[in-house]
Amino acid sequence: MASETVFSLSKDNDMSTLHIKTNQTKQTTSNSYQNSSYLEMLPNEIFPIIFTNLHHNDIFHIFFDLNQRFRSLVTEFTTHLTIDNNESPKWIDRCMPYIENNIKTMKLRGHHIPYVFTLKYSYSNLRSITITSKGRYEWLMELIIVDNLPVIDVINALNVLHISRFEVHPSYYPYMYEKANSSIFYNWSQNFVDMIPCPAVRRLWCNDCVEDMLFWLGALAPKLTCLELPCLYPDIRTCDSIALVSHISTPRYLTEINIILDSQGSFFRWSDYNNFQTFIQCYQSSLKRVILDFNTDVITDGRWLESLFSPCPHLEYFSFINQCKSKDIDIDDLVQSFKSEWWLDICRPPVFIHKNISNKILIASMPCSFNFYFEFSTDFNTWYLNKEQIESSLIRFTKKPLLTITNTLPFTMKTLELFSHIFSVTNQILWCTNWELLEANDLFEQLTNGTLTQPILPNVKRMVINHSSGITALSFAVWLLLAPNIRTIIFETNRKIDNQSEQWKWLCELSDALLNANEYEKTIFKRIKKVESTCHDKNISHYEWSLKMETLIETIFPEANL
Repeated sequence: MASETVFSLSKDNDMSTLHIKTNQTKQTTSNSYQNSSYLEMLPNEIFPIIFTNLHHNDIFHIFFDLNQRFRSLVTEFTTHLTIDNNESPKWIDRCMPYIENNIKTMKLRGHHIPYVFTLKYSYSNLRSITITSKGRYEWLMELIIVDNLPVIDVINALNVLHISRFEVHPSYYPYMYEKANSSIFYNWSQNFVDMIPCPAVRRLWCNDCVEDMLFWLGALAPKLTCLELPCLYPDIRTCDSIALVSHISTPRYLTEINIILDSQGSFFRWSDYNNFQTFIQCYQSSLKRVILDFNTDVITDGRWLESLFSPCPHLEYFSFINQCKSKDIDIDDLVQSFKSEWWLDICRPPVFIHKNISNKILIASMPCSFNFYFEFSTDFNTWYLNKEQIESSLIRFTKKPLLTITNTLPFTMKTLELFSHIFSVTNQILWCTNWELLEANDLFEQLTNGTLTQPILPNVKRMVINHSSGITALSFAVWLLLAPNIRTIIFETNRKIDNQSEQWKWLCELSDALLNANEYEKTIFKRIKKVESTCHDKNISHYEWSLKMETLIETIFPEANL
């Protein structure tokens, strides 16, 4: 019986529902096992294995109130607690008194803080707390509890966020020492002794941050080891960074930073990186892992980066990307700035530099694991490397799903093979300014007679078309053969065309070209299972656009859904 029950439990992989078979015997029988579940007959040693495959929430809801034996088993097992976002305060009040002193690590949402961290719970063995706040107030914080009561460290940590001008939910204010006081933020001579630092804060992720906040965090979270900021904006005021640095205690523990310096979502623009540079210099002795995304109008050359990070004795990983627009930049000097002895050292990553036809410049360490938007040119004379060759396995973009190519000349096989090698992310979207293929007839023959069997663009799953340049029935069929995993075509109005008649013109040209396909080409078109339609032009009726799309799909892509 026991083996049958265990099998039925492990059979359900997602374990969201636990099915317990019960002995269906008559109530009149005096056998003590008649109305008990097979589960209750299992030894205690089996339950930790069962609990391991269940979510904490399910463990409590299924087992906690069964009887005293199961309540004890759940209590002993609950050393790592995750409180779900939707868990009610009533559940916390009911269960926490039984498990509080067994918990060693806890993960919870910010809105649970007022119910979980009260003085009635001591959490004597709690050593790690991860708090996540979503929505308007978005941040994540990890605390390591050493000396204080957990509730004290949580209060201090919230206070650090508040004083550093991170937004926290107003419901947390009763749990903080400092109330909102704008004079604190403008008085840079404010005595930090009056504020309570929180050594428990070890990791912080926050969605929005202003430049001067970095120094407040450094002073108020002295043992912070990991800092992740998806949006670091320039400060609008003059920040006395030297005075603030004097309040950052030593030794310094910050080992990992992952920061996006952004000005795209802010009215204020980055004019220089002086304060950011001062912040990095504070932690040169401790930094080990650095990831930086300069999404600004200020270019970062190799000399400046070298001056900033060459003094870091423990630096193990350095990855960066910079996009900016500059017509007058000396591209040769920029490339040369990354050819110093420090950059050419084997410990440093190769650096890729590209200036496209819109005078936008991309500088990125390789391999590049950033997700970004950039239009790549097929003119490889505008592609530069400080070391390695373009065919090297290190020269790759691993997280750029949208492959945007601006080309005036037809594609060659060599060009496509190189793009396929460099852009290795799966589930790619392909967008081009010219779909023409050099020697399309020969390519079609090689692809259909088996001479060319290896797919050139296996990672491309979707194709975006907003013009008819270079598209014929033959070239379109060749594209589907070169990228055999394309199943979705996306038609959208061309943002660069303002004339409504011109928008219809390219769509009609495309329809005519594809309607002229022969029978074999049409069989290739049947691979397309989905067609998406996007109309960005306000002057075009969405009804008319959809109607034309439906006609196109019915005649050319009979297997596709709109």
